[in-house]
Amino acid sequence: MRSLRPNKVKSRKSAKAAAIKAFNRYIVLRDRRCVTCDKTDHLTCSHLISVTAGDKLRFTEINAHCQCRGCNFKHEYKPEDYTRWFIQHYGLSEYERLCDLKKEIRKYTEEDFNIIATRYKLECEALSE
Repeated sequence: MRSLRPNKVKSRKSAKAAAIKAFNRYIVLRDRRCVTCDKTDHLTCSHLISVTAGDKLRFTEINAHCQCRGCNFKHEYKPEDYTRWFIQHYGLSEYERLCDLKKEIRKYTEEDFNIIATRYKLECEALSE
């Protein structure tokens, strides 16, 4: 008898991919320029605090801002510019709060990802009008 688990995993993975795509597009539409150098081309969604620890920070709007590809790449090995920008705009206490959030683990379900994708698709439509 075949297990249904692989299909469920694939479905969760595709829901996560759709949520990430919608969220990233929203961030680019929201900011419309690189927050560190002001460029308006080759824009990406960059996360101040790495999202490798989990999805909690991936979908935290204050942790995500628009950066050009060059600044986003530079942030990987020299985070000072983006960190400095963030602290100037939001304050040290907000930066520390994000650092604390990194310690929290949240496992999103397929339904959670579907809700996130739907929300940010609607947000994108509103910003595109």
